[in-house]
Order: sequence, then structure tokens, then C-alpha cells
Amino acid sequence: MQRTNNAREAAAGVDRAADGTLVDNVGASIVDVGNGPSVLVYIIDPSDNACYTATNADPGAVAPQPVRWGKWDLTGKYRARFIIPTKSLEDVYKGVKSKIPAGRSIRAIYGCMVLLRPGVVVNPNADIERLTTDAEFAAFLQDTASKPIALQVVLKHNGRADTPPPDGQPYFAADHFVLEEYNGPAEDSDTFIRLANGGAKRVMPKTDAGFENRKMQVRKRIARQQALLTTLKNKHVGIHGQQVNIIDSDDEEWLYMQHLDPVSGGQVIEMRPYASAGLTEFNAQRAAGRSRAASRRLGPRKAKADWDAANP
Repeated sequence: MQRTNNAREAAAGVDRAADGTLVDNVGASIVDVGNGPSVLVYIIDPSDNACYTATNADPGAVAPQPVRWGKWDLTGKYRARFIIPTKSLEDVYKGVKSKIPAGRSIRAIYGCMVLLRPGVVVNPNADIERLTTDAEFAAFLQDTASKPIALQVVLKHNGRADTPPPDGQPYFAADHFVLEEYNGPAEDSDTFIRLANGGAKRVMPKTDAGFENRKMQVRKRIARQQALLTTLKNKHVGIHGQQVNIIDSDDEEWLYMQHLDPVSGGQVIEMRPYASAGLTEFNAQRAAGRSRAASRRLGPRKAKADWDAANP
């Protein structure tokens, strides 16, 4: 390992491996997300008792309050260290998201006001601050004596009930932090973005090479959209799949959802039971001996008739 020559990193107590990768003082990899202070984050998973002291380990589904039971000396998978670019809780999320297991989200974030050293006892009432807004985080960064800055990220097991917050402030919602960055107009319509930027409307190509170039651009856009759709589906199921019956384009009910022709996400949610009823009707018609083609007509018809009757 070689010592960095970067003054910012040296001041933060960060080293670099021979290949230039940022590492902390025990050789663990660090996520380099910007030009700010060094942050050391302890990750508390409510389903893993290693995050708590042996005398207060919680074998149940709901975690004890982290300001009382959470450890400030975790290593390995329970720890992340990175350079934070802004005074934003969103950047804390970006630094730890690769260590958040499937089916979990961030429930709360806490900051330690004192300098963490071996033997230091953290007073949960005086030394710990719960951080719920960027303004609180900015004030904490200014006032904390800890170096590197010490945070706890407490995870939530999505679909399970929470204990009441100790300070009366609500926990973060499961979808509080941005899951994916997405520039909709730029991805969906090159004409839209060209016009928004003052450019001329794109016309149909005329040459053989022009058609091939345009088709290649469209294929790349489709591939990006398909990859994004897959990511969104997985994230959606991970956060809400235990509470609701999600119907996606790779589900049998999607045929009936398309027949209902929703115009918004809210309507998709309202139409879910009717799409499921359409599939039930299809299966009933098949069981009664009707052909697949006839059943494919009757199932969507049933879904549409029930929806129209409920929404005259």
C-alpha cells in the first residue's frame, strides 16, 4: 500500500492501494463519490444480530432502537467508508447502497458527535443525533468532533412493522431515496430534447447509411429502456412486493391489464383486481372446455365489463 499524495485524502486519513483504489486504515475498499470529508458508516441490519451487543440482541423481526443498541465498531459488510461530495443525505445513500441487501431500505440515519476511539463510551442521549434532512446533516457535519465522520445507517426490512420512533419523528419511507437516476425526456424522445435545446426537428433519413445509423441509435435507446425497466421491476418488487399484487409485463395478468388500458400509475393500481379477475375467467373457461382462443376473448371481456360496471 502506498500513502496518497492527495492532501484532501491524507487529511481524511485515507490511503490508496498500489492500483490507486481508495482504502481505509485496515485495507477495506472505499467508495470515492466526491470531494468532501471522509465518512465512516456503520450499517445496522434489523435481521442480523451481529449488529447488536450480545446482551441486547433482538432475535425478532423488528430491530431495537439503534441509539441504544447499535454498535459503533462494526467491520466488513457492516461498514462503508467514502468521500462525500455534498452535505446531502442522498450522497450517504449513494455511498452505502451497494451494501444494502435485497428487501431492505434505509429506516433512519444517525450521526455521532464525539470522536470515536477505543474505550470511548457513546452516550445515546447526548452524543447521537438523528439526521432527517439535509439541513440537519449540514449542521451535524459542521459540529461533529468525529474524524472520520461517523454515521449509522439503520435498515428497514420492507413489509415488516416498525417499532415507534424514539423521538416521535417518522422514519424514512422505503422509497425516500432515489433508486435510479433517469432523464425521461432525453431517454424517451430525441425529438423532444432537441426541440427543448433549440435544435431543429429531426427528419427521416434518406441515405442507406442514414437509416442504419438511426436504427442503431433507436436500438441502443431500447436496450437502455429495457435495462431500466428490469431494474425498476426488481426494485418495485423488493420494496412493495410483499404488500401488493404487482402486475408486470411478464405476468399472465398483463394481457388483461392492457385490455383495460390504464392511463396512469394510479389506474394500474385500481385495475389490478380486475386484471386478476380476467385471468380467473380465462382459466374457468378453459376448465369448462372452451378453446384457448375463445377463452382469450372472454377473459379480457370479463375484466373490462367488471371495471366499467364499477366505474360508470
